[in-house]
Amino acid sequence: MVQALNHAKHGVDILSGTRVRTHFARPNWKEVFSSIARKHPNSTVGVFYCGIPTVAKELKKQAQEMSQKTSTRFEFHKEHF
Repeated sequence: MVQALNHAKHGVDILSGTRVRTHFARPNWKEVFSSIARKHPNSTVGVFYCGIPTVAKELKKQAQEMSQKTSTRFEFHKEHF
């Protein structure tokens, strides 16, 4: 709550010191993909991810589902470093 109030008043994130507000927990991926699909109909969007397999599985699933439900085609790519 303090973080939100500070950001609203000063426009600066209390944790990072930047204008971008820090959000905790995982994003609502369905909401993120839906928003991108609305903004980019009939387009191909690359989804690149490098990290733990659990999140990769979730992102791949969302990419496949949203590609079937919308005119936007999401191509998932898992990066390995």
